Amino acid sequence: MDRERSLDVPVWVFSAEELTFDLAVLPYDALRQAPLSPVDEKPMRRASVAQLRQLLAEAEITAYIGG
Repeated sequence: MDRERSLDVPVWVFSAEELTFDLAVLPYDALRQAPLSPVDEKPMRRASVAQLRQLLAEAEITAYIGG
């Protein structure tokens, strides 16, 4: 989570359009603090609830139309 603390959380890995994504499900307590990148130790970019809903809706539409 930060330089002093670590946390084991569920992670799903998936690919879309030749890009690989790691989806880590963080506890509610971690809402205000993004985990640090293992590469540069900067806070990692996170999706908002609205962005996640949009991604799920797009995936559902794509699956429905057979894409």
